[in-house]
Amino acid sequence: MKTLLLQVLQQAFHAGPVQLVQLTHGEKYVFQVQRELAPDWIMRVYPTPDPPSNRDQALALADILAFLEYQQYPAERIVCTIDGMLTFRIDHWQILITTYLGLPIQEWQPASSTTTQTDTSTQPDLQLLYQAGALLAKLHSLDLRTMNGELFNRLGLQPASELAAASGWLTDIQGNLPAHLQEEYAHLMARIQQVSRFDKCQQTIIHGDCHLGNLIVTPTNGHVFVDWEAAGRGAAVTDLGLLLSSCVQSFNDKLNRAVINAIIDGYCTYRTMSQVERDLLADAIRFRILVTLAGAFEERIRPDYQPTQRFWGRTYNEWEQLEQQSLWIANTVFKS
Repeated sequence: MKTLLLQVLQQAFHAGPVQLVQLTHGEKYVFQVQRELAPDWIMRVYPTPDPPSNRDQALALADILAFLEYQQYPAERIVCTIDGMLTFRIDHWQILITTYLGLPIQEWQPASSTTTQTDTSTQPDLQLLYQAGALLAKLHSLDLRTMNGELFNRLGLQPASELAAASGWLTDIQGNLPAHLQEEYAHLMARIQQVSRFDKCQQTIIHGDCHLGNLIVTPTNGHVFVDWEAAGRGAAVTDLGLLLSSCVQSFNDKLNRAVINAIIDGYCTYRTMSQVERDLLADAIRFRILVTLAGAFEERIRPDYQPTQRFWGRTYNEWEQLEQQSLWIANTVFKS
């Protein structure tokens, strides 16, 4: 594949001498394009659907990034082909190239990681968290009326579909439940079903995955969110809930209050939450945590499960404790 991609870079983008460094692979491949004489790029390589679709993943992401550039919102910028195309198709692959902005400020945590617990005594960078809140509010303040029809109809991450998937995962493993986990299982299923809907919230463009692992501080000290593949139209409060929950650490309320206040102070500089959003903030904080717990429950019921096993950076019990903190986090927001 690399030989093919190098040919594409030379012929369709006039990239000059480059090296490809693979960063991730899964549903798509992601490479850092290291250029000798110019700033690096990021290359995303998506398999084309069979049968082919006019609205593939590469073009959908390109539309989001093009909208953000039109709005002069800080984000990755698309590198067009020499013919001015947003994406390039070759064989069974669709390719999108964007500018490379740097490393995220927080290392991505893989599922089932066995790394040691993060040191929660470290003083957080409150100014950075303030900037993250402000950056998110600027996104939620963009004018949706400037979107084209197809982009306006694109939905970002939706709590209803996420929670439905979580319920499905739990249903699939119900027959394998050991007796000592049945009560815990029922309690988790009930909490998932009790999460409110967000239909009455204001619709904005949302990022869909705005945690610190997707925040970059550029060489010029700018702040930029990356990884826009869950972006689209949705409830702004769900983005804010994820940012708050991903920044709060367990067991240290004093630090947590400072973190929450920094994010909310930055956010409120550009946008004010409605009463409906305030009423739903606790559910906006907890719904992704509940989805994570549901996804981890299959490992939880295995005989070789260890309490120290980590899922996306936290143990199962730590995720439970964070979910229980969701109302406390929301109440702290209201007092800030």
